[in-house]
Amino acid sequence: MGKTKKSLPPVSEIIKGLKQNKILPVYLICGEDSFSIDEAVAAIESKAGSLISSEFDRETFHGDTHSLNSVIDFASAFPFGEGKKLILYRDFDKVKDKSALKSYIASPSEFTILVILFNSKIANPASEPYASLNAKGFLFEAKELRGHYLIDWIVNRAAAQGKIISKANAQIMVDIVGENRAFIEDQLDKLIIYSGEKDEIAFESIKALSVKLKKYTIFDLQNSIGRKDKKSALKVAYGMLEQGEEPLMILAILTKYFTTIARIAELEKADKSEQEISNIFNMHPFYFKGHLEAKKSFSQVEVYHSLKALLAADVAIKTSSADIKSVFTLLIGEILRPQQLVQKNIMHK
Repeated sequence: MGKTKKSLPPVSEIIKGLKQNKILPVYLICGEDSFSIDEAVAAIESKAGSLISSEFDRETFHGDTHSLNSVIDFASAFPFGEGKKLILYRDFDKVKDKSALKSYIASPSEFTILVILFNSKIANPASEPYASLNAKGFLFEAKELRGHYLIDWIVNRAAAQGKIISKANAQIMVDIVGENRAFIEDQLDKLIIYSGEKDEIAFESIKALSVKLKKYTIFDLQNSIGRKDKKSALKVAYGMLEQGEEPLMILAILTKYFTTIARIAELEKADKSEQEISNIFNMHPFYFKGHLEAKKSFSQVEVYHSLKALLAADVAIKTSSADIKSVFTLLIGEILRPQQLVQKNIMHK
């Protein structure tokens, strides 16, 4: 059996350490979550601020224009003032020769705080200088938060400002706003202000976001499909694609949508009540109502046909150069094909 690949320490450990007045001589932060990286850099700058007595002891370098050796020379030189130096070295991924860093971190300058930013994941953390950085506790990774981690972050972010947002409402917020945390934070701040003295951020306020942002969302698409409104469904689908929504993500959520409709029908046949079914799916009442309405509109044959159409669209996107809008036009046409034509098509097969 191969060795399990260990994860790098999360960037949140930097902020945790700073709160304990622990400032490292070197930080190398890698990863894809620019929000976490910016947050960590801001925290380091804030903590180091009181230790710097001269503005000449703050400097920013870039990997595409400054060699590592020149940065190390600056880090090793005595500060202008009586305090420490803070160096921010961006775009370290563009530095060709990184070998000098291993020697520097073996004995870093006691009067310098060197913050190095690597703009993506490190392909091989076991290689140098990353292995030595990791061994010293100087290497951190900023992973993009997704799924329940992102939901928990929203809940905790609201709680830090004295507000309550349920996980279900946080999920709806992500569906409306997307997964960009900088944008989520901006909209969350607005919702907190809008909520005034109320303790909880209500569903109605979150739903109103899509109108204010003039954004098309996945539940707009689900509602249009649930009503069998082809014109509206196409308008929303095109709008989502133009907003930059990931086509395969849209297909995945629609597949889950129709799979859930099929399961609701099966559970009703098993004499489960609406409340029992809702509890099984742990679904927000707004979503659950939409699924119930769609179940009334779509027969099991139509649900099966829709799932086949979604699979065909997924294959088309992954294996061909077909125009994405054309794929979605065909997909929605198939999903909303009149029931008698669906049944006729299946009988012929």
